[in-house]
Amino acid sequence: AARCGVRIILMDTAGAWRDCQTAFDQAPQLSVTRLNRGVLFMQSGEAERAVAEFDSVLTMQPTNAIALSNRGVVNASLGRIDAARADLDAACKRGVQIACARSRISTRPPLPSAP
Repeated sequence: AARCGVRIILMDTAGAWRDCQTAFDQAPQLSVTRLNRGVLFMQSGEAERAVAEFDSVLTMQPTNAIALSNRGVVNASLGRIDAARADLDAACKRGVQIACARSRISTRPPLPSAP
């Protein structure tokens, strides 16, 4: 799981997927494995799968601020503003400073689409 996280930071997506899958196959019950998979799904545009992974983390660790923050970002991208705000506010209260700013951003109306 740690190698997967390092590869995510290094932006080695293929390596991260490989390492995350190995970690998941060996220990799907580890929250860090699920958290890393959620980040990879988020980065690849698979929003619903990302939310499912963050939900799994939060089932194991209901106060996991990183999972709350990430799920909030994904929910905002899906237009689920109330859910996004709740997650981001909870993450902000747990010390994730970027979630505090994201919470304010997610409450703004979307920009108009280009013609």
